[in-house]
Amino acid sequence: MRGVISLSDGTQDTSEAAIAEIPTVTGVTPLSAPSATPAVLAAGEPKINGLLRRMVQMGASDLHLSSSHRPMIRESGDMIELSDHPVIPPDRLKQLLNPIVPNHNM
Repeated sequence: MRGVISLSDGTQDTSEAAIAEIPTVTGVTPLSAPSATPAVLAAGEPKINGLLRRMVQMGASDLHLSSSHRPMIRESGDMIELSDHPVIPPDRLKQLLNPIVPNHNM
């Protein structure tokens, strides 16, 4: 099986050296079925609120977002990937964060 590393500049590296440097991730559990019902957003409400509500409904302490990945939550100390949520492309992540992050941080 061949791996792909997505770099911050949007390019991908498939070299054996780059793949060999990938750290092993432990403690990440994919979530195959939602533990909470999807949140309904009010008109004009930031879309990220749906993910934040879901995080709270699931009893999670943290929401982890990274471009080109599915959202992850920390529940009871374990990292859980929301596998029923699509991968968030970089432009979509920026749209999610823009309403809640000051302009000087974007």
